[in-house]
Amino acid sequence: SGDYCDLLDHGDSLYFVVGDVSGKGVAAAMLMATARGILRCRCQESGTLADLLNNMNDLLVEDTGGERFMTMLLMTIDAVNGQLRWATAGHKPPFAYDKDSDRFIQLEGSGYPLGLMSDISYDEYSFDSVKTGQVYVASTDGIWESVDPKGEMFGINRLRELIRRYAHLPAVQISKRISNDLEEFRGGSKQSDDIAFVVVKVL
Repeated sequence: SGDYCDLLDHGDSLYFVVGDVSGKGVAAAMLMATARGILRCRCQESGTLADLLNNMNDLLVEDTGGERFMTMLLMTIDAVNGQLRWATAGHKPPFAYDKDSDRFIQLEGSGYPLGLMSDISYDEYSFDSVKTGQVYVASTDGIWESVDPKGEMFGINRLRELIRRYAHLPAVQISKRISNDLEEFRGGSKQSDDIAFVVVKVL
């Protein structure tokens, strides 16, 4: 698989990770495995999420010569202090839904994919209004680019509606419902891309 989804222990914090390698097959899986190894090795070191991406990028460029690349989103949620922090290397920021106000919170963030060129400087972003009941979903594009038998794309708006519909459920149930609804939408059509996502609900 060229998609990567992980949960990493970093001292008093948990890192949620989603990544998407360009291309398919063995080469994509090998790059994903290399990135996973670097991340698990380096995540215990001090520094920001952006520092971690900076270091990962330089090591991947050295390993691949800039010929292959991947996107990645790192995020951590501090529910006690009400803060979400994230850094992105060309990956879409998480979907953030606030059930009490029935609205999606617009989270910003961009950056070059990992592995293209060295000496890239990534940024860390933060959101300081994390509250109980909010749902955060980090995903690769395999979800919204899935198609039904007629060729219609699942789309980001349909995913957002599922997050809204199931936000009252525990995270594991939200994940299962999204997976089931996506499978029903596809109706047996061939899956053309890897799919990975993580659901976090603040308690």
